Amino acid sequence: MTTHVKNHSEARPFKCDECDKGFRKKADLKKHQLIHMGAKPHKCTICGKGFSQAFYCRIHIQSHASENNFPCTHCQKRFPTQYKLSVHERWHTTERPFICEQCGMHFFHPSGLKRHMGYHIGNRPFLCAQCGKTFVYEFDLKKHQRDHGPKPKIPCPVCQKVFGSNGLIKAHMFTHTSVKPYRCDICDKTFKQSSSLSSHKRLHTGERPYHCDMCGKTYKLNQHLKEHIIIHHTAEGHPCDQCGKVFKLPRLLKAHERLHSGERSEQTRKYSHTSRRRRHSSKMS
Repeated sequence: MTTHVKNHSEARPFKCDECDKGFRKKADLKKHQLIHMGAKPHKCTICGKGFSQAFYCRIHIQSHASENNFPCTHCQKRFPTQYKLSVHERWHTTERPFICEQCGMHFFHPSGLKRHMGYHIGNRPFLCAQCGKTFVYEFDLKKHQRDHGPKPKIPCPVCQKVFGSNGLIKAHMFTHTSVKPYRCDICDKTFKQSSSLSSHKRLHTGERPYHCDMCGKTYKLNQHLKEHIIIHHTAEGHPCDQCGKVFKLPRLLKAHERLHSGERSEQTRKYSHTSRRRRHSSKMS
């Protein structure tokens, strides 16, 4: 009875030495510490895949025994368990129920939250031999090392636009179809990419998850944060080869260079036409 009452208490006396997360039971702390150790003692008896917790191992074993009897209501995919279906559907709804207690960032899956917690701990054991930069995880180091070498150029078979990874080109291919599998659960608007849905939902929620470490300003889009850092916190610039004028952003330089060549984008022509029409209307009134 005493053990059960503790489940209703807010007290978490058992603290993890690595990340300071608290637990009600010592046994729960021991299970959690396996994550930091990288230990995966629970093995699938069918394929041998390892898991840090028995719960995830049991779910995995079900995927071997079950047929794909759980269909997604948003797309044509089917899944062997209700749990895998619920995880998949979060990509359509952008539901992120797993929250970091330190920074408030939301995640689709508990594994994403666990991986994220490693960045708060501060240990960076993986060193780049070429530039000396350190990383929390080996996959971050491998991703970084690709920046030192030649980048792959994978062309889109439809428009020939070039991408640096298979993941990027796969997401891009949706732009050539009419399929919009990602639906906003607030206004029912649909999108071709999950990233577009995530950006759209911030219009409803007002969430501004991208934070400038130098001045504290926040943004709804990562691209806006990147441009802010370039404009306000770096001295780099992009000079025009013809007149020497310097621009902070490459897209501003490209727009300026079109003035030298006499080329104007379709958007610029539409804007100019609208502006002339408005000026004409104001004179007539």
